Amino acid sequence: MHKLEPMHPGKILLEDFIKKNNISVNRLSNDINQPCDLINQVIDGKSYMPLRMMISLGEHFLTGTIFWLDLQKNYKRKKLNKENEIKC
Repeated sequence: MHKLEPMHPGKILLEDFIKKNNISVNRLSNDINQPCDLINQVIDGKSYMPLRMMISLGEHFLTGTIFWLDLQKNYKRKKLNKENEIKC
């Protein structure tokens, strides 16, 4: 059975929040006072989401910080599990 790749929180941010709310990364950057480059790195899966960004996103989208923390934690855990499966 083929398991799905873990979904990076940046992809969820892009698909479920940025696109669905029809806002640009620039607008989000200004709204949450976070660097546009950092948001793009997170969206591209090249960076983990820093705590400060999680707090800002939680306040902006009314999800709470825990939502973003859980996404990040679950992503890291699933990625580690997948890496461990490959090594065995």
